[in-house]
Amino acid sequence: IYMEEASQRCLWFDASAGVYRELIAGEDLAGSGELAITGAATTSASSSRSAPSKPGNAAAASTSSSSSSSSSPSARHLVIMDLHKAADVCKLDLTHVDRPAALLAVYKHVEGAVPPEIAAKCLYEKLLKRLAGFRGAWSEEALQAALVDTAFTVGIEQKASRGVAGAIALVLGSRLAAAASHGGAVAIADPLPENMKDVRVAVASPTLGGGGSGGAAAGAANSLR
Repeated sequence: IYMEEASQRCLWFDASAGVYRELIAGEDLAGSGELAITGAATTSASSSRSAPSKPGNAAAASTSSSSSSSSSPSARHLVIMDLHKAADVCKLDLTHVDRPAALLAVYKHVEGAVPPEIAAKCLYEKLLKRLAGFRGAWSEEALQAALVDTAFTVGIEQKASRGVAGAIALVLGSRLAAAASHGGAVAIADPLPENMKDVRVAVASPTLGGGGSGGAAAGAANSLR
């Protein structure tokens, strides 16, 4: 971190671009009481449901799996309700990212795609590093691209021709980025009670990455304000 003497601005050096950029301090909407997040995971193949996470209470990733039979491959959920604490565990700095920050994902088995258990472990770690690596202001387009590109990278590294199969929702403060593939979707139900702020519907379209019949990567980004 550097201090620009003329403007008294804090700067950081973006090694990938070879330039100095303004260091951004994340907005804490959770601390101000303006926004809170709760989360849980379930599947239609199982009647079990993980207990909802309290706002800002989960430091590590919570995962669950289910299958309709013992011989069928399992789907895998990933619920991280506090990305800042998860980043601390990985020794990464996300102080420039708005709070609350959460990641919710479900991965399913598709022939030729990354196995769900590997996707659940690898993708969030790479995404955290991606978020920590750019300490400036993230646009909605950049957040969406980070999700899709990270999934694409996992697919390449795992030599999975059909990429990552599933749906991912990334919440950073008042913004939501989402991406999905192979029939997955991410949506926010509307309308909300009149005393709550408007939330626009966000639906992610296929796919998260990979070749074959998957097609091109796509997603959506929206504001929760």
